Amino acid sequence: MKKLPILLLLLLFLASCGSDTDIKEALSLPIEIGLSLLPNGSEFTASIDENGCLVRFEAECLQGLSLYFSDSGARAEIEGYFEREVEQESFPALSMLYKSLVLLDSYEGEGEKSENRIKYTIDETAIMVYYDKATERITHIETEEKGRRFLFTVTSLGTDEAQSNGAG
Repeated sequence: MKKLPILLLLLLFLASCGSDTDIKEALSLPIEIGLSLLPNGSEFTASIDENGCLVRFEAECLQGLSLYFSDSGARAEIEGYFEREVEQESFPALSMLYKSLVLLDSYEGEGEKSENRIKYTIDETAIMVYYDKATERITHIETEEKGRRFLFTVTSLGTDEAQSNGAG
């Protein structure tokens, strides 16, 4: 009979650990993720792997523009008509998003859990992943480093299956 409370505590502990694993799994590389940068709401799609990040904008005024980030630099292109090397610092939010997801993908530790958020602190970068427990969807990704903070709304995450498994 004394084993029952211990077993229940163990099950609760394992269940709470599952959401951290599910979040990291849902955001593991390679990933295709639709996002909107707050507060202005610029929508874009980012295809990210360990080698780089390709960003395509969805707004009509930016349609055809893509940016590519990697450890070696950044490049802007307009539908094959124009291509130019650019400074990564010119796009701090997108550069930080790429860096954060690469850091999270290789991170072996656990995050700090709260009601609807898991916070990872890796090196000097904080990555907060917000989720909706009811729909089991990742809703926001927030990054912060050296006083610079960026908040992204997640509009799509790969397939609906990957997204619904994202918050455990």
